[in-house]
Amino acid sequence: AIVSYLKSDTMYRPNQLIEYLSDIVETSQKETTIIEPFSLFGGFSIKWLYESVVLNKQLDISNRAYQREFVASLGFQQGIMQTICLNGYKRVPEVHIRVTWKRGKDGKFIFIFEMVDGQQRTGSILNFLNGDFVLPESLPAIDGHDIRNLSVNELRTDHSLIFERIMSHNLKCTWYFGMSDEQTSDLFINVLNNVSTMRHQEIRNATEGALASYIRNYARPLKGEKTHDLFERTILNPNSKKPKTVLNWFSKEKFTLNGHMELDQWISEMIYFNEHDYSN
Repeated sequence: AIVSYLKSDTMYRPNQLIEYLSDIVETSQKETTIIEPFSLFGGFSIKWLYESVVLNKQLDISNRAYQREFVASLGFQQGIMQTICLNGYKRVPEVHIRVTWKRGKDGKFIFIFEMVDGQQRTGSILNFLNGDFVLPESLPAIDGHDIRNLSVNELRTDHSLIFERIMSHNLKCTWYFGMSDEQTSDLFINVLNNVSTMRHQEIRNATEGALASYIRNYARPLKGEKTHDLFERTILNPNSKKPKTVLNWFSKEKFTLNGHMELDQWISEMIYFNEHDYSN
């Protein structure tokens, strides 16, 4: 049997969500039912975001099967932090998170969170908390606190009240449960990113299959994994406002990677040419 759970208008926080989903999963296991995909409104604090990504690895914000590369500029990232610090009428746009589950060794349910849309926004916040950049020069004083150009460590030490406000700041989200990988790809491509600016390779990347994984692993290997020497990258001026990512074996002036899966597309094209016997 397939069980449908109607979308509720309740705003689910992470702890409430886990309690609610635990009941649903336990019932479906006892009654041998299939859970039909559903979504819920929700929200979470920046503290939960940081702990879930950095500390307990419960939330993956950069699943390469759906997410594009992290391309947010320094200006974009500082703008996100300014919006959060001011906490006014402007808000960071809603993010979308898929929730899956498995049983732990003790038999308890373990819930895993995966960012489907919102990597640039949440990644910007985490980069600030990891000390990668300072708050913007244009940031007005907040309750008498001048926090312009401060790093996270300076903010935590000298303006602890503002730091705690940032950590307790809430972001809105939609939680998705019961979705397959194929349904998640469809959500990412045809709903959340149904815009003309999405490149063909970015769409191909979000499709399931061995070919997409093969290309992804060569173009953007996971940390600690090797790729072919031809695809090795270097970041020029990594601490500047405009760092450049280049390929080691190509012109560093004329061939710059802009974070839109150019290397993925090149590998995809080479595979196509090889399969169709195109050669010099």
